[in-house]
Amino acid sequence: MDPEVQSMETVPKGKTSETAPTEQAVQSILPGDSTVTKMEKAERDSVPETTAEFEQSPSKRQKLGFVPYGPMDMLTEWPTPERRKGVAHIKPQFLLPPAGGAAGERSSGVERDDAAEASGNRYHADNRSDNRSNNRSNRSDNRQNGRDKKNKQKGQNSNRNFGSSRDKFPLCNSRVTKPEFSPDECQFGDKCKLEHDLRKYLKDGKREDLTVLDGLCPTWDSTGTCPVGWKCRFVGSHSKEHETDDGRKELILTEDPERMAKANKLPGAEDEVGVVNVVSRDAKIKLSKRITKTPNSDAYLDWTMKIMDQGRKNNERQGIKEDIGLTKAMADNVSAKQEASKNGDSFNAKDAEGSSEAMEGVSAEKDVGEDTSSAIEVLEDTSTEKDTEQASAKQEDDEASSNEKVASEEASTKKQAIEENRAQYIEPPFLPSEKRRIYYGPETPILAPLTTQGNLPFRRLCVELGAQVTWSEMAMGMPLIQGERSEWALMKAHESEIRPPKYSPANGIVEGYDNSKDIKFGAQIAANKPWLAVKTTEILTSHCPSLRAIDLNCGCPIELVCRDGAGSALLDSAGKLENILRGMNAISQEVPITVKIRMGTKDRAPTADKLIKRLVLGGYETQAAGLGTSGVAAITLHGRSKQQRYTRSADWSYIAECSALINNLKKERWDQTDTAGEADARHQPNNGKVYFVGNGDCYSHIDYQTHLQDAGVDSVMVARGALIKPWIFEEIETGQYLDKTATERLAYVEKFVKYGLQNWGSDEIGVGTTRKFLLEWLSFACRYVPVAMLEHLPPNIQDRAQPFKGRNELESLMSSDNYKDWIKIRCPSSDLPFLIFEKKTQSLTLWHSEMFLGPTHPNFRFEPKHKSNSYDLEAEG
Repeated sequence: MDPEVQSMETVPKGKTSETAPTEQAVQSILPGDSTVTKMEKAERDSVPETTAEFEQSPSKRQKLGFVPYGPMDMLTEWPTPERRKGVAHIKPQFLLPPAGGAAGERSSGVERDDAAEASGNRYHADNRSDNRSNNRSNRSDNRQNGRDKKNKQKGQNSNRNFGSSRDKFPLCNSRVTKPEFSPDECQFGDKCKLEHDLRKYLKDGKREDLTVLDGLCPTWDSTGTCPVGWKCRFVGSHSKEHETDDGRKELILTEDPERMAKANKLPGAEDEVGVVNVVSRDAKIKLSKRITKTPNSDAYLDWTMKIMDQGRKNNERQGIKEDIGLTKAMADNVSAKQEASKNGDSFNAKDAEGSSEAMEGVSAEKDVGEDTSSAIEVLEDTSTEKDTEQASAKQEDDEASSNEKVASEEASTKKQAIEENRAQYIEPPFLPSEKRRIYYGPETPILAPLTTQGNLPFRRLCVELGAQVTWSEMAMGMPLIQGERSEWALMKAHESEIRPPKYSPANGIVEGYDNSKDIKFGAQIAANKPWLAVKTTEILTSHCPSLRAIDLNCGCPIELVCRDGAGSALLDSAGKLENILRGMNAISQEVPITVKIRMGTKDRAPTADKLIKRLVLGGYETQAAGLGTSGVAAITLHGRSKQQRYTRSADWSYIAECSALINNLKKERWDQTDTAGEADARHQPNNGKVYFVGNGDCYSHIDYQTHLQDAGVDSVMVARGALIKPWIFEEIETGQYLDKTATERLAYVEKFVKYGLQNWGSDEIGVGTTRKFLLEWLSFACRYVPVAMLEHLPPNIQDRAQPFKGRNELESLMSSDNYKDWIKIRCPSSDLPFLIFEKKTQSLTLWHSEMFLGPTHPNFRFEPKHKSNSYDLEAEG
């Protein structure tokens, strides 16, 4: 037994000895029993090994690698089983006897990840709001099925239902942050349906204050004030009752000046201290009403349309019926320029306009001169010598006056032209070579963009544990343009994510890279059309000042995303993808553009090598057009295909081939003798260096170092491995396995809860949101098997362990794949108290039912993503 944790075998506090029987009848292990229940029945009730529930065929036992469970003294030698693919062999002393049937086996996890990939409502057709074209196309069907929609039960199209976490009756916003006797005036007056009586709300409208986390509001503790005011579940920690001058008792909220002074030094908005990329409510409203314009994107798209129109006209003159497209039109334009330059002519449109204006001016002056000469000849024929002298003097005066007038007009025209040019001047876009440079190296492990769980609190935890680069959850382009609050929330980053990543290059200083200007956080978007990607990029760069890079997702395998042409569907449209990335580079100002891809769309038919070559060198038609490369600063390759999703292991041998390909492409550029076909250096990001990152199945520091050495990648992106054990970044930094105890793992859970309450709020809704995302994370964290229990190292993320018991009760709860045990972790039953030994205080703390978030709301529901798990289905009955 772990010396740090001891089980309580005494009578629970508050219970009499009559409620604790001294003898219990032997109970059989049932299919629906949780891990803790199995362990208790096996050890405390001494369930015999010959129980029918334990009987299995020899072949089944051999397949599972099952070692018979029995007393330690009955086994003279523990056999070490040979390592088999897909099985995480547990040391025999920690094995639990299987209960028999499907309920006794842990699920493989592959179906878990596929189910988790598209678990959000925005990835389901009935609940999406990010595609207006689909809504318009379905209007006729909606009218016909209007009656059915009225009768449809609300929420039935949502694949998961978390219920609700709200107050019994809500408090009016005019009272939320104000003293009892000095509220704001309610804009609805007597018609307001919300509660205005503060004391009645505190007594009956909201649940009692939480006593967890020492009863201290996490937001108030870090900033000195709480934005949710009286709605806070910890309001007792920042409120008091004082007596007014007239003798009345008034409830007021308190603030801490010292904490507020420290918080004011942190970046972020007024209500979200320490958080950057916060977009105001007014900005989102302007986006939703289409008040916010995208002039740079519009200019770029207009330019591409003009070039395409020019190409079509050229095709028509040449008798070509099909549309050759944008790049061909650009190639024709470049050919015309080259021919003009050979003939010594200028092809500059502005120069041509200036020349024509100059020619018109010369012609006008010539006409004026001819008219003046004719008038003089008439005067000479009809006047006397005296008149001739007077006429000559007058002519000289007129000529002087005319010259002054012409000079004045020329000066005015020139000044007007300068003003017009100044008004028409457009800031040229940043070329890839002029953008801020980024860096990837062995010392910069990357946290991947994670569906659902890639939220700010989890990223903040991973940064503390050593993650050097973080990415937002994939954001859909259309909702960002439409100003949807939920999508813009994905762009928020903690102030720890805007600090520079580690920088210790092995080959000296990287040319042009300034680590002091680099940050950790980047945004990932998904788009299916060039105009959508370009406009999304402009809006992101104008509203989010703290972005390391913008990454285009071309690896998402979700069918609904791919059906619209985004995600992995772009892998089959190389030319379109190249144009999208080039457009994003033209609009993103100084922010670099990167891309994340998969091996291909079809299983066992990889195409990433051809795509990488096109992205690095440019397609043949773009080379002919002189457009340069796509300008991507980094490429991340996930070693699976779209069809493969998460089945089987990632193909790191293919990642190694693509890494070698990028190195060879750079060498080929240097060896080229025909410099005419060489890409312009201005279109080369990072001085021609395109960083290459590998992704897939990284679960330990051994995997990380192996991939760096064998695959030759610049860095490795960690995804599910970070969800299962966030301290993988700490292992990479220290270069060793870290056997985290259950107490240490529980401390990470507590940190996540604190960060979640600070991010989502400490009111009833914020507590429910934090609870939901905590359980989402635990659905992955439960897969962790302590390294001390494994027979073979390094662990493999695809391996699944046999049923095992932890070194203490808490470890067994955290390793259970039954979500009911996860609820016990955050809200354990009062009948199962246990003691945890804390090193810092050298004291014992009793953890009762309210551990971190208190009792769940009566209307809160949780369904794990992995509904395919038969264990959960049987546990539900």
